[in-house]
Amino acid sequence: MRVAEQLRCATGAEPAAPGTEPAAPGAGLRLQREASFVEAGDLLFPEGGYQLSAAGKAELSNNIVPKLTGLQNAKIVVYGYTDNLPVGAPLKRAGINDNLTLSSRRAGDVVTYLVSQGVNPNIISAKGFGNTHPVAPNDTPADRAKNRRIEITVQGPGAPGA
Repeated sequence: MRVAEQLRCATGAEPAAPGTEPAAPGAGLRLQREASFVEAGDLLFPEGGYQLSAAGKAELSNNIVPKLTGLQNAKIVVYGYTDNLPVGAPLKRAGINDNLTLSSRRAGDVVTYLVSQGVNPNIISAKGFGNTHPVAPNDTPADRAKNRRIEITVQGPGAPGA
């Protein structure tokens, strides 16, 4: 990919045509604000569970909902992640056979709760990544806990400061 194509993809701006003057710096750039919030999965969900705990609901209500309610033109995505340990028998009995499904269910439960608290349902979605994209090695209990997380990203106009 040529540099001009990379710039267009990164910024949404068109490069100057050959033989013409380039636009003023920043002209035509559609920069978007973005904010990201990370919540520990162990705080939001009971061990081996996919439904928000009372403490998890309180955490979201106190620290996340106020930042997201009232947004209209932003895009909110709730990403779910797990550690690399296999799901246990209770989850398998509930139809959750792998970490990808577990992370998707957790992200979906967060979205459902946020919508119930007034977040615009038309701008929010959920995506699970399972045990991909770890932020720490999965070789100790403390590091596995870091990988069990929910990330909430907000892009676009009105994105709150992190």
